[in-house]
Amino acid sequence: MREHAGLSQEALALNAGVDRTYVSGIERSVRNPSLKSMQRLAAELGVTLDRVFVLASQIAQSKAAGQ
Repeated sequence: MREHAGLSQEALALNAGVDRTYVSGIERSVRNPSLKSMQRLAAELGVTLDRVFVLASQIAQSKAAGQ
């Protein structure tokens, strides 16, 4: 979603009020963001939190089917 929005990790993090390394950790699945952080990031991406969860579920299902 971040790349589709044309944002760097740094720009997204700055606008959402989180650290760039935090965004990187979320994208690499080594960080578990809080709901509040997810709401901030979703707002900066111009999507609802529901959309984020639907996409995350689709990605997880796709990965599980490929294993």
